[in-house]
Amino acid sequence: MYAPFAVEAWGWTNACLVAAALSIALGIGPALIASSWRRRVAIDAESGVPASVWQSRYLVLFVAATIQFSLFAGIVVAAGGFRIDELFHGGAPIGATLVPATFIAAGFALTQRIAQVAWTPIAGRWSDRSTSFAFVASTLLSLVSIAALVAEPPALLFVLFGGSAFVNGLTATIAVELARARPAADPRRAPHLARRRRRGRRARGRRARGLRRLSRAARRGRAARVDVAALVGERGAAMTTKRTEAQKWSVTAGDYGRTLKGLSLNLLVRDIDRSLPFYTEVLGFRDLHHDPDFAALERDGVNLVLHADHAYAAQPWAPRLAEQGKRGFGAEIRILGIEPEDAERRARERGHTVLYPTKEWPHGWRDVVLEDPDGYTFAVGVPVGQSVR
Repeated sequence: MYAPFAVEAWGWTNACLVAAALSIALGIGPALIASSWRRRVAIDAESGVPASVWQSRYLVLFVAATIQFSLFAGIVVAAGGFRIDELFHGGAPIGATLVPATFIAAGFALTQRIAQVAWTPIAGRWSDRSTSFAFVASTLLSLVSIAALVAEPPALLFVLFGGSAFVNGLTATIAVELARARPAADPRRAPHLARRRRRGRRARGRRARGLRRLSRAARRGRAARVDVAALVGERGAAMTTKRTEAQKWSVTAGDYGRTLKGLSLNLLVRDIDRSLPFYTEVLGFRDLHHDPDFAALERDGVNLVLHADHAYAAQPWAPRLAEQGKRGFGAEIRILGIEPEDAERRARERGHTVLYPTKEWPHGWRDVVLEDPDGYTFAVGVPVGQSVR
């Protein structure tokens, strides 16, 4: 919006010099203001998920972004500017007004900015719902729009065709990035995941053996040994793991899930090793299994699973896990059958937060309200007048 007025008023040289000064001021100014904020931002360096930029999907993302930037932010804008100078050098009538070529070029370039700012969330949602259709449709529309620019459309149509090219080119790029950034829900549908297919066949074999063990144990009337560790990585390759092969159990998440009854909880925590002592030493849960990805706990029929944040790194809402602050606000997890005075003493000895000391409540409980290392709230106790000692 600045360019056409500046060029018409001051000429190209002065317009470019002022633009350079504004770019420096508007770029460095906010950066200087924001630089002091860094001291007040806590960054958990241990919560990141290690990844290599040489992974094939990241390379494809880089290539796709480079092509999109080169084509739509470079070639189309530059070629469009030359085409405008060729077609509308002396200006063009729009309605009853003769519009200079600089204003036509500014309107043409402005559609690209509008596409980047206003259309990006729409393109992302469309691509997320139907990646293949969004890619094919937007690619065809962008090609048709670019072909229309080669013709000699009126000035207004020229600007509109340019906007269509930018909008659909952006959509096609986002569709490619989404398709490569997230693993396929069904590995069998992705030819580039042949190695995962082989792992999938081995996993199905382990699952069948696990089911046979559970069936035999059920017939003998005793509990089967369950591999809770397989809870990680069972959602269509949508989880990230840090555990080693030696830390894995043999029964899959599906087999373990079928042993659960009633209510069970799955809490996402920043660090398994940091959280585990609160549950085992303070609340008295039995540690069925734990590794860097998750922990499976049980007490008096209450089943509780902890997952480390990195296990959910591929989930659409994973960025929210990077937010600082306490978790679980608005929910209070209550467990009946734990002596509250003992739990409070153990929590204080180990440095855990006691939100409310032991007391008798009008709802008939004598309990203590505790907070785990991530901020989840637990009210544990016994009915008034009773004891589990």
